Order: sequence, then structure tokens, then C-alpha cells
Amino acid sequence: MDTPAYHREFESANNILPQADQWNYDSVISPTAQHPAQSLNWFEAVIFCNALSRIHGLTPCYVLESTLTLSSDSGEITIPDWRRVPDANGYRLPTEAEFEYATRAGTSTAYSFGSNRHYLEYYGSWSNNLRVATARCGSLIPNPWGLFDVHGNVWEWSDDWTVSFSEEHQTDPRSTTPTAAGRAFRGGGISTFSGDPFSHCRGSALPNSRYRNLGIRLARNATSN
Repeated sequence: MDTPAYHREFESANNILPQADQWNYDSVISPTAQHPAQSLNWFEAVIFCNALSRIHGLTPCYVLESTLTLSSDSGEITIPDWRRVPDANGYRLPTEAEFEYATRAGTSTAYSFGSNRHYLEYYGSWSNNLRVATARCGSLIPNPWGLFDVHGNVWEWSDDWTVSFSEEHQTDPRSTTPTAAGRAFRGGGISTFSGDPFSHCRGSALPNSRYRNLGIRLARNATSN
């Protein structure tokens, strides 16, 4: 999608779910229905992806297989083990590689618009440009491929577990092995400090984590149609 997920999309998708599958909707906040949904954890993100896929008659991309145990600062935690169905045609979260590829939009500079950080205020919403809340989706300048808010508004969950990058060249890498660092997120958010929302910037959190400036952007596998 060319913008982060709108808040109104969460409300619509949540209404069709069985009660047992609904997320804590009150925790998913946004200034208006046109602003990005924020404060959702990774599990709520993939449940939303599946719900939106069903609404559009597509095959959901995520299945709940069992549980898994991760180590955290407070000890071991047991969480749901959602796995992605590789060939499903529904909505999903982008991989880190997909996110950076789309953010760069064919560029190799620090940002998709060049290397001058003074232009950041026109492309993203982040703490040092004096914005104290998220911007309306699509209200700032997009990158060269027409994607909005890739340099700040809300951070956006990825499909990948967080691993250290290798210096070895890789094509379309994915990280599917659970790690204690949690799931990766991309893009920069309203808590990102000056100069940080580079095309390659990343963060991570355990998938059950919830932050005010963390949302999602959706992706789909390419089709021949």
C-alpha cells in the first residue's frame, strides 16, 4: 500500500471478526480516521491482514500453528506462533528487504529524496520537526515511487524476525527464525530524532509489544493478473 494502514480500516476489519479473534480495539489509537492506526502489536497486525484479506476474497497469509517461547529481559515468555503461508495472495506485512527497496525507490542516498535532512519535514512526521502527533496519511510528499510516510509518521511492523545484517550480498532475504530481539519494524515514527529516518533505519521489539508510534503498512505478493 502507498500509505500506512488507516485507522478506519482497522474498525471495518475488526467488526467482521468472531469475538474471540477481535483485538483490543480501544488500544489502537489515532487522532482521526484518516490518520495511521497506531499502538498495535505484531499479532494484531497479522490478524488485521487476515481479516482484510477475507473482506476482499483473498487467501489469508497467516496461520496460527502453536506457541513458541522467547527469552526477554524479564525472563521467558510464551507467545502465539503465527506463520506466513508463502504463496497466499492476501495482505501481509512487508519483509525488511521489501520495505527498504520500496523506501529507496531506486536511490542510494541517505533518504529517497537525497541526502539533505532539511527536507525531511516535507516527507515525514518525526519528533524534531516539532510535530507532536502523526500526520494524516498521504498529506506529505511521497517518495519517487509514490509511497507516503516512509521517512516518518509511525514506525511500521515488518514480517521479519530481527537479525544482524550480513555484509554478504543477498537477494530478497527473509528472517523466519524466532529471535530474542523480536520482530523488526521500519520507517521511522514521531519519536525518531533528527537525521534518523534514513532509508535503512530499523528498530525491533517483541511481537507482543505495543508502542504509541508503531503501526503497519500492508503488502501483497505480485500476481500475473
